[in-house]
Amino acid sequence: MRLESARSLKEELWFNLHRTAMGRSEVLAQALSADGSAMPPPGVALGIVPGRKRDDFRLAIRLQILSHEARSYAAYVTGKAADEADVSFIGRVQAPPARAASSRYRKRIRPLAPGFSLGHVGVTAGTLGGFVVDAKGRPGILSNNHVLAANNAGKKGDAILQAGPMDGGTYPVDEVARLERFIRLRRHGNTADAAFALLSAGVEARPLYRKRRLTDVMPVEEIQSSLAVWKLGRTTGHTRGTVTAIEVDQVTVDYSGTLHTFDGQLEVAGGTRPFSQGGDSGALVVGGANRGVGLLFAGSEAGGPLGIGVSYANPLQTVLDLLGLELHEAG
Repeated sequence: MRLESARSLKEELWFNLHRTAMGRSEVLAQALSADGSAMPPPGVALGIVPGRKRDDFRLAIRLQILSHEARSYAAYVTGKAADEADVSFIGRVQAPPARAASSRYRKRIRPLAPGFSLGHVGVTAGTLGGFVVDAKGRPGILSNNHVLAANNAGKKGDAILQAGPMDGGTYPVDEVARLERFIRLRRHGNTADAAFALLSAGVEARPLYRKRRLTDVMPVEEIQSSLAVWKLGRTTGHTRGTVTAIEVDQVTVDYSGTLHTFDGQLEVAGGTRPFSQGGDSGALVVGGANRGVGLLFAGSEAGGPLGIGVSYANPLQTVLDLLGLELHEAG
């Protein structure tokens, strides 16, 4: 089906499912929320993937649990899509704490550079995604809320360390920035896990991504499945992958036992190994011609073409718009 048709069908399933399912399927009726809203059962996400031909798209159905309700819902959606659906079990999606790694991106580095270990003074470690400027022209760092703001617990002015605390960073010696603002995480309807920290006085930054500068940010509407991408992350370093689904809604992410759902996300699968692991959160996802595509924040250990997991990223343009930021020295 055409992209517009796939989007329309996804929207119909999102907002009008109760009108077609009520009375037709007891399982589906029970899966709807008590207030009658057209939400799918927990653990099912819907997105869009490329079809078998050029300019052909299919619905992406991502199962995070294998309950009877989830399977029934997936079967129902597949029927509505006239079998033009891509169904995959991805299991639990997490924003996990940093794991031990031998990557060189764990070390302390000056001037600061993208991809290296970073974190709020009260977390383990994540990744310095990139350098940005706010509306006042002030330079700073872009990463996740859970990296720079400790899952909503951070306050404006909190110290940001490079390397992150897990990698040996200590306060005040390794303070490189102060938390300025973040997008607060909610239980439902999130579009970004992101935060901005102002560089501390005297701290130099080098906005080079593998010796290259980012040229610009790819508009959300231009991001399509099958886009080749790469990233630099604290744990797995430089990895390559492919955007396997776009506009993914209702992705349930586990933050150390607290669940949050996200809409409008990008799904990325690694080429020969996982695209990301714990500690890579906050990395920028970069596409062709060195264009910024996304801000990585979570991943699974199942799903994807190789069955080794998928990663999820917020569209970078969405993040920058919400935080009122621009890329620093792009071009």
